[in-house]
Amino acid sequence: MPPRRAVLSVDHDTFLVPERPNLGVYGEMGRRYGIEVPYTTLAPYTGSGALPRRRLVEELGFPISTEELRRIGISEDYHDLVAVGSAVIDILYTPDGTFRKTGGAASTTAIRLGSWGYRTGFIGRIGNDGVGKLLLEEFAAHRVDTSRLRVDAYPTDSIDVRVTPAESHIQYTQKRRQIRWSANDAHYTGCAAAVYVRAGSSLFMPVAQTAKDSSTRLFVSLNGLGHDAEDLRLLGAARMDAVFGNEKEFSSIERIAGDILGNGAMIVVTRGNKGCTIMRDVSERSYPAYRVRCLDPTGAGDAFAAGFIHGYLQQWSIDEAAPFANACGALATTQYGARSVLPTVDEVRAFMSSRRNE
Repeated sequence: MPPRRAVLSVDHDTFLVPERPNLGVYGEMGRRYGIEVPYTTLAPYTGSGALPRRRLVEELGFPISTEELRRIGISEDYHDLVAVGSAVIDILYTPDGTFRKTGGAASTTAIRLGSWGYRTGFIGRIGNDGVGKLLLEEFAAHRVDTSRLRVDAYPTDSIDVRVTPAESHIQYTQKRRQIRWSANDAHYTGCAAAVYVRAGSSLFMPVAQTAKDSSTRLFVSLNGLGHDAEDLRLLGAARMDAVFGNEKEFSSIERIAGDILGNGAMIVVTRGNKGCTIMRDVSERSYPAYRVRCLDPTGAGDAFAAGFIHGYLQQWSIDEAAPFANACGALATTQYGARSVLPTVDEVRAFMSSRRNE
């Protein structure tokens, strides 16, 4: 797997240094403070490291504010993953009754990774209502940054989901409202190590372009993607790291799979109780599922994606990441709701070990 872009501490006194910071011998700070600032001051950190504020002060010999750092292209707005998309309430109609559970692919992925200690952020919208308040509390509980979350006067999106142990049928109960992408969203996303977004979303292209411009890892969900020719064209041309979808969703992109693989992305197909298949370059390999008593498959693909992204960010091999992701997906199906089960990494590993010993 490609190396992780930068590993930063979670405090707000550490900054991401880009490949080409706007700082030369007489750069922005040099002109502002009237001193000489050699580029070599930052060279050891560019593009791949963390720069503590105190070290910068030691190197330069004067205190520096966050605003001044931003002026030269150094940002503290670093996240391991930014998820762009939906935060909703799922209304689950099940054999055991009706349940209201929080969901949404992007928010679920951000929350799962946040619960494992990653610094995650979410870009999307919620309503100024009771459901929105519940989602805000959930984001806060798992330390998901919501500084780019929009709260408006419209109701939080809701989804009707008819659930059987074999599958879940989703019906959107209202028109989903999309946010408008802004320069601040681009800056926020561009400072992340990775971004997760849904293909077919109106935000897919600006997110993909931002990821390309900033060398941010791009993970794409095929959830909800149809056969629209323009959506498929944009997907086939994008620079991505991995694409996630179930067998039905993969059928939508099968004819452009060669383009996606040719651009360097992996195609990861989740196959329920048959595990997953990963296509990469000219190779294809399947990994078996873990057997559990499945109550609700809603959100299992998002749990799988979070587990796989965790392995990717940890620089695991595919042979390590895929089984871990399969285990995350399996555990997610054991209760009703997309994120009712949020095991720790150690709990996932213990589950995997227990199944190996059976």
